[in-house]
Amino acid sequence: MNSKDDAGRRVSCTVTGICQKRIRLELTLRVTKDGQPWEGEGADALQFYVVETKSRRCCGVFESVRSEGSKRVLTFLITNRGDNACLDPGNYRIAVSGGDGTCLSDVVTADDIRIDSADDKAALIAKFPYRKGCHYKVMIRPNRSENKSLVIEVSDFDGKKNPRRFVSDRKKDMIRSWYHLQKRLCAKSRKNSILFLRLHEGLPADNPDALRERMIARGMGKKWQIHQAFINPAGRKRGFLDDIRLAAGLAKNAVVVIDEHVPMLDWLDPGKDLSLIQLWHAGVGFKATGYSRWGCKGAVAPMSSHRRITYATVSSVKVRDIFSELWGIAGEQIIPCGIPRMDRFLDSKSVEMARNRLLEMYPVCRDRRVMLFAPTYRGRGFQDAHYPYDRIDLLALYELAEKKGWVILLKMHPWVKQKPAIPDGCKDLIIDAGCEKIEDLFQITDLLITDYSSALFEFSLLQKPMLFYAFDEEAYAGERGFHRPYRENAPGKVVTDFGELLAAIEGEDFESEKVAAYVRDHFDTVDTMACDRVIDWLIEGKMPAEYKDALAAHEAYVKSWKGKRLLTNI
Repeated sequence: MNSKDDAGRRVSCTVTGICQKRIRLELTLRVTKDGQPWEGEGADALQFYVVETKSRRCCGVFESVRSEGSKRVLTFLITNRGDNACLDPGNYRIAVSGGDGTCLSDVVTADDIRIDSADDKAALIAKFPYRKGCHYKVMIRPNRSENKSLVIEVSDFDGKKNPRRFVSDRKKDMIRSWYHLQKRLCAKSRKNSILFLRLHEGLPADNPDALRERMIARGMGKKWQIHQAFINPAGRKRGFLDDIRLAAGLAKNAVVVIDEHVPMLDWLDPGKDLSLIQLWHAGVGFKATGYSRWGCKGAVAPMSSHRRITYATVSSVKVRDIFSELWGIAGEQIIPCGIPRMDRFLDSKSVEMARNRLLEMYPVCRDRRVMLFAPTYRGRGFQDAHYPYDRIDLLALYELAEKKGWVILLKMHPWVKQKPAIPDGCKDLIIDAGCEKIEDLFQITDLLITDYSSALFEFSLLQKPMLFYAFDEEAYAGERGFHRPYRENAPGKVVTDFGELLAAIEGEDFESEKVAAYVRDHFDTVDTMACDRVIDWLIEGKMPAEYKDALAAHEAYVKSWKGKRLLTNI
């Protein structure tokens, strides 16, 4: 649709192509003024908003990816409309606005528009399953009968209603009421109270533990009440009373530190006066999780605990986009404090202690090179985590190790309950080191063999070789997904067959030159001060101005468009 800008000239934005790239919608459009291609000054200031059809209220933003003359490529993140939420169910159009905030027109569609969709060549349909029987769907299509505007239709089916669901919803209502009551009762005492929330007692929580220990070492127990709780009780199924206790625990604290997804916070809004700090348990690997996993089994719901995050920590500004997508939050909320558990990993005294202890426990590692096999799990999560041991030939690996002077340590993911079956006669050179912390094992490791695990993250700092055994790369990409191209970003040689793995080890073909580039792209600062930065910046509120100002600017930007009523001459 054409409209006049403030100089009386007619501006038109016409969509020529629509496609879906994972969790992004991408539009290609042509911008004209007075019927002529428009580029350069003025055109670059155009902004594109998602507006609700009836109310004309602004509900989201398209980001400009690139401009090529009068051609503009826009992208919309389906999992984050711009304010840490998905679009609500309803019908929308796209409005183009000038640099001064005035709305010029709705974007329209070309007669020969190209729609990249396998489902329907007349519309692009993006469907994203999450919980069992639930899905979120976005359909984007030309409106042929009315002004040729582009229409976005959003629906969210959250499962069938049944008596069991009714009871569950009433329990949630009770827990919400209990939470807010406890919050009012503890209004004064909660101000200097911090809760470290772990998955359950039987699993490690290296980042929260490192931060809590550092707070205690700094004597902060005098100012802060430091508590600890568990999301799941060890050894039994979670019950209603466990939820009541956890809700009360959350209500009694002003700061909550997590390193996982917290299911209760999918449906319990803790309020803006609770600071939720995410110290994600994994570094920067490849496997998709959170909102990067949308469209795959086990994905989170449109509203999840990830959306509740106040701040999250990462190792580098360069990886912000990865985690912004994962958690469905703004990049400005993700602060490069560093990774708390790496303080110990980089501390020379801790390194020496870990190395001496392991060499004493596994003396065979003194005289042979150490190969650490540390893959991630397969399955949806903690309950069904497993590893297909039939894909590794321990006898063949033993023969190679014996021949080439290696010893092999096996470290399976903590969620994998089945232990590896080491053949008789091989236990002198193949050792199950599952009880050890992987960061400690790194200190005596000469070669890491992994797959899609974030184990490579810390290990890369040692500048030692890695191999990536990705026998199920295609299946894993389809079921679990990657948040970025796997082979392009793996800091080492990728093999898909066990024979290839053995050949790479024997020929020492590791492609080790890739490690330095990985480190350069993933670490801003390499030191032992990550815990202190988290404490000072995020808990004590002494965040550096560059991050504080960027966050304030983002909040002001969202406020400038969210809910604003945009009018055109349509």
